[in-house]
Amino acid sequence: MITKNTFQVKEGTYFTFPTTYKYDVFYNDTMFYEKQKELNILPIKFKFMFNGLTLFYKIVNNLVCISLPSYISVAEAGHMRYTRSTAPVIEGHDTSLYCCSIVPNCDSFRNSFFHRTMTLWNALPACVRQEDQISVFKSKLTAFFWSADTSWPD
Repeated sequence: MITKNTFQVKEGTYFTFPTTYKYDVFYNDTMFYEKQKELNILPIKFKFMFNGLTLFYKIVNNLVCISLPSYISVAEAGHMRYTRSTAPVIEGHDTSLYCCSIVPNCDSFRNSFFHRTMTLWNALPACVRQEDQISVFKSKLTAFFWSADTSWPD
């Protein structure tokens, strides 16, 4: 049982238990983020996204025995309006975008693995999506997550 006498409050936001540990370090959010980046440990939110996108990469490149569902297919130029974001697909430079033939009308489908991950996949830069080797894909994906404009912490 923890009582008021068993811990000390420091500066109103940090606390520690009175111990004899060798490393008593207190991090604020910015310091914690910098330490994660230094150790190349993605925050939990991005780690889940990283694992999902890695599996999607393996599925798309036939590295696992899971196949894409029939309602997800490669985006075709004939079904798109010409915009700056769709120009690479229409001009044939980007063949790694996927589209869903079913419009999600409930959260359970919208949050399903394939639809959720396909949306994340399409948000990646083409240079990351079109990588041939999985090790290079993972390193580019990690670099993309660290360079992305995010709000920290999770």
